[in-house]
Amino acid sequence: MRRIDTTYAPRPTRTKTLSMRSLSALLPLLLLLLTVRSAEAQAPVYYDDVLLIINSASDSSVAIGEYFADARSISDERILRIEAPVKETINDTEFEEMREQIEAGILTRNLKDSINYIVTTKGLPLRVNRPTGDTSNAAIAARRASVESELMLILGRFADSIGNTSWFFHPYGFNNADRPFSSSREGFYLVTRLDAYTVDDVKRMIDKGGPNRLIDKDSVLFVLDREPGARDAAFDQSQVLAAQLLENRGWRVLLNSDTIYVTEQQNVLGYASWGSNDRFHRPFAENARTNNTWSDGSLAETFVSTSGRSFRPGTTYGQSLIADWLAEGVACAKGYVFEPFTIALALPHIYLGRYTDETVDRAYNMAESFAMASRTLSWMEVVLGDPKTSIITEIPEPPTVDLPDTLVLCRGEESTLRSEEETRGIHAWFSGDSVTVKSAGSRYDDTHPAFVGEGREFRVMAEEVPPGTYTFALTNISGVAFDQVVIVHRDSPAPEFSWEGENLEPNRPIRFIDESTGEGTRTWDFGDGSEPVVGSDPTHTFPRNGTFFVRLTIDNGGCSVTRTKAVQVRSTGSVGPAVPLPEISVVPIPATDVILIGEIPSAYRTGQVRLYDVTGRRITAVDLDEFDGRELRISLAGLSSGMYILEVDARSDIVLPPLRRTVPKL
Repeated sequence: MRRIDTTYAPRPTRTKTLSMRSLSALLPLLLLLLTVRSAEAQAPVYYDDVLLIINSASDSSVAIGEYFADARSISDERILRIEAPVKETINDTEFEEMREQIEAGILTRNLKDSINYIVTTKGLPLRVNRPTGDTSNAAIAARRASVESELMLILGRFADSIGNTSWFFHPYGFNNADRPFSSSREGFYLVTRLDAYTVDDVKRMIDKGGPNRLIDKDSVLFVLDREPGARDAAFDQSQVLAAQLLENRGWRVLLNSDTIYVTEQQNVLGYASWGSNDRFHRPFAENARTNNTWSDGSLAETFVSTSGRSFRPGTTYGQSLIADWLAEGVACAKGYVFEPFTIALALPHIYLGRYTDETVDRAYNMAESFAMASRTLSWMEVVLGDPKTSIITEIPEPPTVDLPDTLVLCRGEESTLRSEEETRGIHAWFSGDSVTVKSAGSRYDDTHPAFVGEGREFRVMAEEVPPGTYTFALTNISGVAFDQVVIVHRDSPAPEFSWEGENLEPNRPIRFIDESTGEGTRTWDFGDGSEPVVGSDPTHTFPRNGTFFVRLTIDNGGCSVTRTKAVQVRSTGSVGPAVPLPEISVVPIPATDVILIGEIPSAYRTGQVRLYDVTGRRITAVDLDEFDGRELRISLAGLSSGMYILEVDARSDIVLPPLRRTVPKL
């Protein structure tokens, strides 16, 4: 065989006292030590949403199932033992008998809505071959499929599609989903298979897979082996996109574009090639085998239409077999039990992109990554390995959480609680104090009986979230941290006021009458540039004619409400405006957080420009006495995005209503 040599640019050296193999071996101990530092117990990745299926008629299935259950602490309640033919290909009747046992087991144990993953084992049937009477296009009309792809649909809203001709596209991912998988939301299960040539091969897959495998970016390699002139441009281009994405994230990548089939690479973490469909694999590789070594958590896809047709030693070749990659030591892979067309293949830039995404709260596992990169259900694909296999590049610090002690909500008000802790993990909100939440036990996610929301933010409406104590939990592999906040509802005050007299004149005291309901501090803004006044029933003298917007704000220590009324003040014998009210031009300048006011009419140039928020709270005021009539700039720096009210008010013996415009802060 011929290997392709690669040269890498030097990377910054880092001091290491342990090899990566030593680190992986010590990971459980390290996590335990980290846990001791944390206030709470270690938070593992749970397998209580996994159903493991064992064929009692197969010694291989029993051995593999028991090994996997022990390695992942899967309870007996979630191990389903059935009787099925010990052969890889079954007919429709045999499949329906197997399906009936599985569905009955799920329903009897009340697991339908609590499992997200199903894991099958070597010794269970691999594919179902159903006859079809349509010979015009046997591949499309065929009712053939992998057992795993059909089991994805049981008991869900797509169950009627089992056994139908052709495929259909599933709703999860494929270029546009950024969420962890949930069977209740998506309407189907993710199903993977533990299979390879031998039981020992499968046990090695299990040992090299699993959640949160610790990976050193400097020591692993992604191999993307293109074929010049590849028959499908989309998948060829996907390899190029994958290489760019991975390199931008700091991973080592070999993107091969010449006529040499890449073999004998070391510590490969991710792989995609055309396998035996790469016409250049001879004479460099027998049956397109790579002779690579593979890292923990590794995964591979070959664009070969029947790569998963069998996992039995001695299978005859035509096209290459993904089982050869599993025998070499890859932890997870995707294959095809019949001719699927390229429509079913997994796009490398998606499955490798999701798998290596360190920006999300929780690492995407390999089952999610392959599902998001693949379109079809009830079709030919089979995914091999522990579905929850995922990778990390560092062990996170134990989480900490700090929330405010109290959140006051006013009637009709919406607010947002937010954890400022940016640690990667599962962020979940629960109804009840921390003691109550902990007493209900883990998992601290959407399966918890007190779960009310997920994410760093929790948006609450006074009418939708009852008053009480709420708990936030942040879980990562180093532990779980809790904090709680008390949500208090408070009635909003109802400001209302009037004034004495009908003909209001400048320079004469006017008494305002507080007719409000609700306790709280009363603050009056008379809209003429004077300082606000605190108290009830104030007396105020306006210095000039005009229309003044008087605002009464009541703040009860948590809820603040403003009532605004227009007050007309004019001297006896004064007349109204001699000309129609002019307009003003207001232009937001988003990049500079400034609003630009065009030429202000001359009658208003001895007045004042004021800016209010939508509640009527005055933010700023600018006197125009010295203004020359040209452009005026008002800064919005430091203000939240939203709408604001701009008011230009004249100071004149002639009563001129204020000019008002609504302006946005972008």
